[in-house]
Amino acid sequence: MVKQYIKQKFPDEDFKVWVKSERYSGGSSLNINVSNKDGSRVSEEIFEDIETFGNTLQWGTFDGMIDSYERKKVTHYSKSGDELCFTTSYVFTYNKPPYGTKEYELKEQLEIELV
Repeated sequence: MVKQYIKQKFPDEDFKVWVKSERYSGGSSLNINVSNKDGSRVSEEIFEDIETFGNTLQWGTFDGMIDSYERKKVTHYSKSGDELCFTTSYVFTYNKPPYGTKEYELKEQLEIELV
């Protein structure tokens, strides 16, 4: 869904997106990384739009004061009217390429050259 949203929202932009989901005993997470093809950051406007959309997919929030995860009471529907259920506990969005990608290495090289 994240990649489909980005393709539809930014059809003329030329940047890369990585989306990775993880499941573990405490819940699940969705990691979204975006960067230009040279490893540099995308514009703040694009990043904030993607981050906002990603956050709508989060099931709730963790309240550290009472050590409890509180579910959102928001219901989402598809265009055809079907109810969508999201059970992703946490969504993390980064304006940088993920570690181990060629774009990450390009970014590192650019930073070394600038120093």
